[in-house]
Amino acid sequence: MKKSISILLFVLVQCSLSAQVPPEWVRFFNGTDDWHDMGTSVATDDEGNVYVGGVTVKYSTNTSDYLIIKYNPAGEQLWYQTYNGAGNYEDMVTAIAVDDVGDVYLTGASDQGATDKDFVTQKYTSGGSLVWTGIYSGLGQDDTAWARDIEVGDDGYVYVTGSSAGYSSSMWTDFATIKYSASGDTIWT
Repeated sequence: MKKSISILLFVLVQCSLSAQVPPEWVRFFNGTDDWHDMGTSVATDDEGNVYVGGVTVKYSTNTSDYLIIKYNPAGEQLWYQTYNGAGNYEDMVTAIAVDDVGDVYLTGASDQGATDKDFVTQKYTSGGSLVWTGIYSGLGQDDTAWARDIEVGDDGYVYVTGSSAGYSSSMWTDFATIKYSASGDTIWT
């Protein structure tokens, strides 16, 4: 009986090892300062293009910027864009969404200077041109607002949610959700 169990286990292990699927393509991005770059989110469009969002860190200044990269279905880089917040310190994309026409939306947290971290939401065309930037600084004096997710509705409205400190009398964080029009106007917060 022990012999048949050993053979069965050997066969199961061999099957699971041989079932590993190799990637179709792997791409690397080496930022302009050749230091730390990190992908934090990914989305695809209806044509199979891949959008990767994250952060690119500059060693020379110890700062980081938003990073968005577009790859075609074969893995060729089509374009990339960066965004450096007004505070010139820490900026990071946390979520990406793509609408039906291939426009890409990203959000995250960005150091805007006087207000600490803010939600920064951007819309780019499928060709990589910036359409608009929306900034939400929160309601507290020493607020830290950090966007975590983004969604584009079938109606073209953009929804961003995350956390924001300083809304109530305590300094605990609360939910913060924003609705933008397709043209970047804030509908409600």
